[in-house]
Amino acid sequence: MALFNFFHTPQPQRYRYIPRFYDPDKEELEARIEQAKPGGPDDFSPEAVKVRMKAGFKRGHTIDRKFKRKLRRRANRRVILIGVALALISMYLIWANLDAILNLAK
Repeated sequence: MALFNFFHTPQPQRYRYIPRFYDPDKEELEARIEQAKPGGPDDFSPEAVKVRMKAGFKRGHTIDRKFKRKLRRRANRRVILIGVALALISMYLIWANLDAILNLAK
């Protein structure tokens, strides 16, 4: 069959991708409008709960900036405290065994 196919070569398949425009601000606005519909944020129907959960996940659980800063400071202090404690422990272990370390170096 390939011998008789000299004059008609197959064309490559075309990639038919239609790009879609995504606007996160518009989607957030639509979610807020959906929450503002009758029933409001106090509505406990499954659909309203789903909309609120989806909005929370999209926003990344934004919380108060001061509270977030306070949590970050607390975590940084904890890391610094652990680092200082480890440095002190390692210095104590080195000074306690200084004779053994110097004997190994000789």
